[in-house]
Formats: sequence, structure tokens, C-alpha cells
Amino acid sequence: MALIVMAVFDSKNSGRTEYTKQTLLSLRETVDWTKNRMIIIDNDSCEETKFEIKTFINKCSRNIHI
Repeated sequence: MALIVMAVFDSKNSGRTEYTKQTLLSLRETVDWTKNRMIIIDNDSCEETKFEIKTFINKCSRNIHI
């Protein structure tokens, strides 16, 4: 079992939401969420990033915590 920790801070001005989205997509496609856990630390990201994080959690598992 692995614990993956991801810290996120994306603002509208930084334009990093797309990078976060691609990272989450890659994790969703490669990690077995029945055997691994993830903690996402969201440091008040923009609404677009918060939406991407919620979408990711809904499609993956209960083993992901914000």
C-alpha cells in the first residue's frame, strides 16, 4: 500500500488548473485505488481546480481525502 500526497494551489492567473487536471487523470488511470490512498492538500485553489479535484474523487474511490 502506498500513500500519495499532493499539495495544490492553482489560481486563475497562474493557469495551473490544466496541469492539475492532467496529473489527476494520469493518477486515475494508473493507480489501483483499492490498494492505495491519497491525500490532497488544497491551499484555496480556484473554483475550476476544486471542480477537477471533486470530479477526480467521485470517479476514483473513498481512499482519497482532502
